This record gives sequence, C-alpha cells and structure tokens, in this order.
Amino acid sequence: STKYAKYYPSALSTTQMNAVQSTCAAGYLYNFSGTGQQDANGYYIDDGSQTTEQIPYNYNYLGGDTLSSTVKLYSQEAAGKNSAGGSKAVRGNATPITYALSITQDGLLSLSYSVNGGTAQPVITNQSITASNGPLPASF
Repeated sequence: STKYAKYYPSALSTTQMNAVQSTCAAGYLYNFSGTGQQDANGYYIDDGSQTTEQIPYNYNYLGGDTLSSTVKLYSQEAAGKNSAGGSKAVRGNATPITYALSITQDGLLSLSYSVNGGTAQPVITNQSITASNGPLPASF
C-alpha cells in the first residue's frame, strides 16, 4: 500500500502478505517493515506486531450465501480459443447474475441477488452495519 508504505514494503514476502490479511482481520495496521518503528500514536512497534493505528471504515464480514448446486453458471473465460486464436466466448451463453444493494441513511444494509432473471435471493436484509462496523463514510 502506498498510503502505508512505512509498514508495508512494495514487494512482499509470504509472511508480509499475511500482514495485509492480519490488518484487515484486526482493523489495525501491522508493522512488517523489517524493523521496529514508532507508530503515528507515538508507540514503539516491533516488526511483525500490531500498531495502535486503527483503519477507518474497516467493515467486518456480514454474511454470505452459497448458490444451489442446481444453478448452472457459464463463464465466457472458460470458452477457450477458436482456430484463429480468438475467443470462442458467446455472450448469449453467459448466465446473468444481478445484485441489489441498498444502504439506508440509518445504516441498514440489504443485499440480494438474482440468477438468470429469477426470484431475488436475499443474502442480508436490513442489517445494521453501523452497530457492528462504526459510522458510514460521509459519501460513497
């Protein structure tokens, strides 16, 4: 991340890539710079340790849904190449998936999806994201 280059070098080892995952999971920056550093709040942070710098708008995982095994999805990328080396993809063979997402000014989130124009399947309905994740950004 160029914003947090102090803690995250431009080329990351496997251990350092895990730092990114740790940061997202904890909601705080981690120092994987290779040396101990003073964080923005004045605390000395050993290499590999969590800083005291909380990430703004680090929203927690809210929920998910698994498609039924009866739903057949077709990918244009899986179509392969024709004899001229071009794609054999045919847009008409793709399975459309439509998503509906709404967030009210009160922080209630609803998410649903529809496969091939079918009935919308709710994933999350009127869940307060501000209660578990903090305030909404001023704008999107």
